Amino acid sequence: MFPKCFKCSNNLSLSWFFCAFIGTKHRCVNCGALHEFTTRHRVSGALMVIAILFIAPLFDSIIEFYGLRILLVCAVFIPVISIIAGQHRLSPKDDSDAK
Repeated sequence: MFPKCFKCSNNLSLSWFFCAFIGTKHRCVNCGALHEFTTRHRVSGALMVIAILFIAPLFDSIIEFYGLRILLVCAVFIPVISIIAGQHRLSPKDDSDAK
């Protein structure tokens, strides 16, 4: 479930994986490998937005506070979306092996 480095199998930062912009790259703390997002991450992020826009209003009669509805949808869909493999890759612009 946690994103892992492809070189050293160290866990990558969850804040990068869930909160970063699509063009943001992340360097592994352990081995220095540069990771970037793939198109699959963009699609899974779009699925999350669609879930918030269309599923959260379905709980209107049960939960009045809209923020709590969004939190409920996120609590269900973030673990599901994070399971999708291939959302990041090693960057071809990685210069850590050039030395």
